[in-house]
Amino acid sequence: ASVIINELIAPFLTKYMIFKVGEAGRRESNN
Repeated sequence: ASVIINELIAPFLTKYMIFKVGEAGRRESNN
């Protein structure tokens, strides 16, 4: 069961991390 959960969460978590990094990058470039 945990394997299925990981398969579902992993792509979302990856997109979330990329989004957060992108937001931080935008703030740094704006300053």
